[in-house]
Amino acid sequence: MGRTALAVVSVFALVATGYAWSTLQKAQDGLQTADVLDQGPAEKPPDGSVDILLVGMDSRTDAKGNSLPAAQLDQLHAGPDTGELDTDTMILIHIPTGGGQATGISIPRDSWVNIPGYGMGKINSAYGDAKNTALRKLKAGGLTNPAQLDVQSNQAGAKEAIQTVEQLTGIGIDHYAAVNLMGFYQISNAIGGVPVCLLHPVNDTKWSGAVFPAGNFTVKGVQALEFVRQRHNIPGGSTDIEREQRQQAFMASMAHKILSEGVLTSPSTLDSLIGAVQSAITVDNRWNLIDFAQEMSGMSSGAIKFQTVPVVNIDYRPPGSSVSAVEIDPAQVSAFVHGTTGVPTNASGSQTTQSPAGGNAAITVDVTNASGATGLAGEVLDQLASKGFTKGETGDASHRSQSVLFYPSGQEANAQAVQDALNGKFTLEEGSSVPSGHVWVYLGRNYHGPSDAADTVVGRHQQVATDIAAVLHPQAAPTTTAPASSTPDGGTKPISDAGSAPCVN
Repeated sequence: MGRTALAVVSVFALVATGYAWSTLQKAQDGLQTADVLDQGPAEKPPDGSVDILLVGMDSRTDAKGNSLPAAQLDQLHAGPDTGELDTDTMILIHIPTGGGQATGISIPRDSWVNIPGYGMGKINSAYGDAKNTALRKLKAGGLTNPAQLDVQSNQAGAKEAIQTVEQLTGIGIDHYAAVNLMGFYQISNAIGGVPVCLLHPVNDTKWSGAVFPAGNFTVKGVQALEFVRQRHNIPGGSTDIEREQRQQAFMASMAHKILSEGVLTSPSTLDSLIGAVQSAITVDNRWNLIDFAQEMSGMSSGAIKFQTVPVVNIDYRPPGSSVSAVEIDPAQVSAFVHGTTGVPTNASGSQTTQSPAGGNAAITVDVTNASGATGLAGEVLDQLASKGFTKGETGDASHRSQSVLFYPSGQEANAQAVQDALNGKFTLEEGSSVPSGHVWVYLGRNYHGPSDAADTVVGRHQQVATDIAAVLHPQAAPTTTAPASSTPDGGTKPISDAGSAPCVN
């Protein structure tokens, strides 16, 4: 839902301005904490970075385990309580040494992954599986207090979610934060709403309650929750992928507003924001905001970018299961994460300071065009050369449907680096004839070249990321004309309340 990231970006905004250490201490003292990190005393990863797992919950309780009133749940379109608690949002935030550019990587909630101890399932069920197991054990042990049951079982759920993400990405989690439904409502209200922009009007009264016009407008409270929760009746595609685009655009706009409109200099607004965070957010018990603020003092609103892990199939039907899930390739996800964050992973998934095969320059790429598109091999090889790879040879071959990357034994990481650079759908295969240090790229009909990237799922995310960057770096954004909305007679009129939010479907 983006609400967790909303809260943490709010903390980032406090950090970025170096504002009021006493205020940060006030926020720290009132936060609900949980013992959810299994490893020993936290140690810096090899590159000195910090990795934070942010989760958004459809929880019917506040951070202290107290039940939310039924009237509030109805207002939030929470739907019936099924007894299952899943994570509606998972975002990995990577912050490099010294507080440089932070990266938020969204993981689709329906991603089909291995959940340690539970087998294959949707990643959003990892939390609920472990929580329910812990609930049964706690009740069997005689615990009856509802609030205590909720808090302690949530800790078990968080530990399982963390372990699942670590296994999938190969990145060790240093900190954790979770937020509930009501918290998002309160946080968005506290800052006076967030500017957003839609390319098309939407009407989703059945599910999220989202009914919005095209163009620029501001949302807060219930409307903000509807905006980031909508996943049905979205023009151009109604999936978690489109919802994540909305979440990312919303968070970028929210961070920009906090840092550019004096939110942090208003005592009453700041008090409201801190109160909302304290009632809604649970963080790991090792997260000291004061220390974090000192480490991250160099951050600014322009230092956050958002991306999404690569997706193989958004309507995947797992063998032997009746559910619809999102298919992802764990190896591809790990390669994408280490390529995006700059923290590579080795074969075991642990962090390492060495780039695959010595970096792009040490990888010679030979490209064979089997797609039928004239000149594609040279175009792709030029693109790879622009990203530091060494040019090999080009050629043509008989048409094939699927694209393949062949690599020599023990050098799969090189092929993953090429795959990341091309943003295409490739099968990675070991080839006994491939020389050491080379990757053979065979372009099939399913790869249409860099010029068509905007037509792919990855391409759409890249376009949204570009729009988000314009929000976070307004001084560098080109001047554009605000979109227009249709009038009854078929003409257009300017959109009122035009803001700087990136437009999404």
